[in-house]
Amino acid sequence: MSHGGGGDAERHPLSFPQLRLLFLHELQGSSTEYHIPEVFRLSGPVDVAALERALGSLAERHESLRTAFVLDGEEPAQIVQEAAGVPLAVEEPAAGSEEEARRAAIAAALAEEWDRPFDLAAGRLLRARLLRFGEQDHALVVTTHHIASDGWSQRILRRELGALYGAHRSGVDPELPPLSHRYVDFARWQRDLVESDALQPSIAYWTQALGGLPEEGELSFRRPREATGPSRGLVLTTRIDPELTTALRQLSRSSAATLYMTLLAAFALLLAREGGARDFAIATPIAGRQRAEFEPVVGFFVNTLALRFALGADATLAGVIDQTRASTLHAYEHQHVPFERVVQELAPRRAFGRLPLVQVLFGLNDGRDDRPGFEGLDVEAVELATVRPRFDVEVHVFERPADLQVYWVCDEAVIPEDTATALLHRYLDLLAAALR
Repeated sequence: MSHGGGGDAERHPLSFPQLRLLFLHELQGSSTEYHIPEVFRLSGPVDVAALERALGSLAERHESLRTAFVLDGEEPAQIVQEAAGVPLAVEEPAAGSEEEARRAAIAAALAEEWDRPFDLAAGRLLRARLLRFGEQDHALVVTTHHIASDGWSQRILRRELGALYGAHRSGVDPELPPLSHRYVDFARWQRDLVESDALQPSIAYWTQALGGLPEEGELSFRRPREATGPSRGLVLTTRIDPELTTALRQLSRSSAATLYMTLLAAFALLLAREGGARDFAIATPIAGRQRAEFEPVVGFFVNTLALRFALGADATLAGVIDQTRASTLHAYEHQHVPFERVVQELAPRRAFGRLPLVQVLFGLNDGRDDRPGFEGLDVEAVELATVRPRFDVEVHVFERPADLQVYWVCDEAVIPEDTATALLHRYLDLLAAALR
């Protein structure tokens, strides 16, 4: 990252999560594990000019996508750049008509997107490329950086990109509601809130809840990370069928818990039984948009809650569900405290290749289909076969009306594939056994 002064442009403070990513970017020289690539197969004739204009309109509408981050001896700052369009790189891979070759071309383009760093000082945090396999067959690869977006934001971007494409294709002005607030407003609000006395009771809660958390509590199935070894993502996917999903929902209701609490409790019990964990924390993401005016804004709002579990050797799922219910409800009450502020308060010893306080993550997500609706095109989301994990183990469950889709992500640098596969199977067995 270059260290520019930003000229006479208005400087804004960074939010706490932005500060953490900027620090990691500077420390590592890049932060490719915080790229957010998405791939869509497009069937039908693509209006390339309309698509490129739609991407430009998206960046013009959402300032986070054209924000530069500067370090010049003062407090790190973000500077919103003038809208300048988003170039759409159109490529024609020599993939022929074989579907396997086309998928390989998509995988190669995706690998390049993971490896090509963003220049955070340039203020261009949205990029796109269109792979053209034929008149009726394309793949669109869109990549953002996490410092400018999050999961909620990606849903906004997908929805609005489709609307903007349709408008530009038809030659009409896009009809999207104006945004009353900016991401920089959130960053200032968060800073003011944290620096006030209002959060002191919540900060005290987190320091008590997480104080004394063992720093060396390794999971027995985790092997040591090489000092220079990068993360290597392994993605295992499975589906929890409608019958088991219905039974899990019923179990949750009878336990006065949510489905999220039940699934998280089972994951915690798995870590205790298979990993020998007794006193540990699990990270869980939360939207971080406590104010309604920020809901339509694209940016890095998501916060991380670290939920602590103290499980004995005789722990049962019913008991862990009770513990999970209590810890999550308390955590929600104190969710305004940025995770970065909690880490600052506890000041755990830092170690290469380890996140402070937590090394595993669990999240339940809305699994409704939200592919961009491109007028005149059939759109298929391409599942990512490779990722750059930020945790040793990440479990992402997507809840759909009838069933659950599970993405079991492990860092192969510390957890081999056979171990990851066994853990996933034991997790599913644990859920099924609880219902029996």
